[in-house]
Amino acid sequence: RFCGIRWKSSVYDFYTNYNENQWTMTSPFHISDISDFVHRFKDSYIVSHSEGRITKIRAASADGSPFQNSLLWDALRCFRRSLATVPRNIRSLRNMADTLCKIQYVELSRMFYQMALSLDEYDAVSCYKYAYFLSQIKETQLAEQYYQQACECEGRTVGTFLTYANFCKEQGDIQKSKLLIERVVEEFPDSAMAHNQAAKFYFSKMHNEKLAQVHFEKSMQLNPDSITALESFFKFLNKTGKIVYAGKVKGMIKKLGKTRDPYQHSIPERLRSKPLLLSTEYN
Repeated sequence: RFCGIRWKSSVYDFYTNYNENQWTMTSPFHISDISDFVHRFKDSYIVSHSEGRITKIRAASADGSPFQNSLLWDALRCFRRSLATVPRNIRSLRNMADTLCKIQYVELSRMFYQMALSLDEYDAVSCYKYAYFLSQIKETQLAEQYYQQACECEGRTVGTFLTYANFCKEQGDIQKSKLLIERVVEEFPDSAMAHNQAAKFYFSKMHNEKLAQVHFEKSMQLNPDSITALESFFKFLNKTGKIVYAGKVKGMIKKLGKTRDPYQHSIPERLRSKPLLLSTEYN
């Protein structure tokens, strides 16, 4: 009876289908919504996983709040319930590891990442998340190994390459960072995020204004609704002395800011204009 869950755009919208009746929950999430959903599907491990994901996202949005730790512990309980039903669920193992890391249980976090990798050592998300975890605890040599592995796995994403490129930049390897930026633009030519980050890199590290502007404009062309991309372009124009052009971009930012819901200002129009199709994919 459970037809599926689909998460899009950092879980701004959450859709389910139950007995042919669509039930929708949109952020900000409310406890009553979660309770209602859990009551309907209380016997499904997917529910515990999904409830944990929602709680983890709410904890991230409460960064610095006294409620953050409480939300993280709630998320842990949800993932534990999910794993009690299906112990070899790779997604729940990863999320358990993520949450443990946030509350400073480093060795337990490492254990759950390794358990996820033991199920599929070539899972792109597991490799990427473990690499990021290792970089955070300063195990840079091992982190690089897993970043490289993540970039070769099927299912690698723009974020995988960009995080690895940033890691290389922090380690002082600008040349490798440049190669990764070039590769992500080549593999994902229609990604606004890839072009936006490429533009920032070419301007700040390679001092190539012309190439940076090309990528900024391509990013805006691909996703004209992104205030983040427009703000990056505005800063670039100010720094390069293109004051008139910068004024036009500032006007675009103000116009978008007045018409966008604060939760959805960076979501492409194609995702906002109509409900998403149901899918059994979830992260």
